[in-house]
Amino acid sequence: MFAVLLTVVRRLLMWLDPTGRVTSESPPGSLGPSPFTVLAGMRHTVFTRRYWSARVSRLRHSRTTAVPTIFKPELVLPSVSVPAGVAVPWPEQPVDLTQLSYEWEGRRRTVEDFMIDRETDGLVFIKDGTLVFEAYANGFEAHTLHHCWSSTKAYVSTLIGNAIHLGLIDDVADPIERYLPAVRGSAWEGTSLHHLLRMESGVAWDEHTSHLFRNSQFAQWQRLTLDYLTDGRLGRTRDAFLLGLPRVEAPGARFNYNSANTQVLAWALEQVHAKPFAQVLAEQLWQPLGAQADAATYTDRVGAAPASMGLYATPRDFARLGQLMLRGGLAPDGRRLLSDAWVAQATEFSELSERQYGYQWWENGPELAGFTASGFTGNVISVAPAAEMVGVRTAHDFSIPPDYSRPSLESPVDMGREEFQALFAAVARELETS
Repeated sequence: MFAVLLTVVRRLLMWLDPTGRVTSESPPGSLGPSPFTVLAGMRHTVFTRRYWSARVSRLRHSRTTAVPTIFKPELVLPSVSVPAGVAVPWPEQPVDLTQLSYEWEGRRRTVEDFMIDRETDGLVFIKDGTLVFEAYANGFEAHTLHHCWSSTKAYVSTLIGNAIHLGLIDDVADPIERYLPAVRGSAWEGTSLHHLLRMESGVAWDEHTSHLFRNSQFAQWQRLTLDYLTDGRLGRTRDAFLLGLPRVEAPGARFNYNSANTQVLAWALEQVHAKPFAQVLAEQLWQPLGAQADAATYTDRVGAAPASMGLYATPRDFARLGQLMLRGGLAPDGRRLLSDAWVAQATEFSELSERQYGYQWWENGPELAGFTASGFTGNVISVAPAAEMVGVRTAHDFSIPPDYSRPSLESPVDMGREEFQALFAAVARELETS
């Protein structure tokens, strides 16, 4: 026990390192800016009258209570690098959006309002393959890695499409055990890749409950952390946790947002490529897309990535996934990474999700037609094909509405994603007329 406490203290001290470096295999704490850097970066907003007036106004207007998002998986889990290759910088043609305004909940809003009031750390807009706008706050800069949370799921989906293009996977109708024999005899056996991609596996999972200790995602984080801290004496690895989940209904019976589905798909990708997930991501997407900076993902004790979340990168590099989808699966050098058919299939929204969810992509909403990779605290990679645009937001926005316990397809909490779509639509209109 004393050794475990020493390990935790050492990792806490490493987490406070402000360098934000990550090596090929890094201990906890090396992703993103340190808490001190973030607090220093927030001093221009959080210690102002405007900041707190906005929070009070938000509470009175929409009855949502903003809460701090203090959980950081990188504090307690190790990470691995996703190395970039030959960088392909974005062409830049900056556009002044300081005078842009849009309507949200009956009020006129600006980009500055959205950055300050909605805890936004970074904004990037790409138009016709050109970087036209970026803004950063709260200690984050253009080169700073940021956790995109469940937006990571869209990378797993895209890698499945890429594996089909490479001939490593035949068809999404195939059962998962064809590519991942380890799940034979478990609840996952007989579940197709299609049902996993669409969140229709029927395997038990609840990450939207307001009861924290009944939350499946929290339970997994707890097991992964215990396993890591105790060197396997307590807790479970990613794979052991997944194999222990029970089935509650038949595949295809119901839409249920289930991060375990994505993790099983990532496990299958590791098997068909015979490589760790971070290496697959680097070789098949990160490097071909011309990323300018190394990314990182956290793992469990044995190096398996819980890839339903956990990807850290810069907003500029997150935008490259959206641009790949916008270009119908073509990399910057013209190399085909996905088929046109896959892009269409991945963004066809299912009946069971009330036409809100496809292959790990969400429908954009009424403001701007398209699709979005969406993550906790409002981290999004949004694609608007008609406008030839990609929008990226990184954030730590988390607000609890009064009807928190009400079931929701996407999320029972307000994370600023809907307002981002309103801003994105306004930017698209502005650029069309300018």
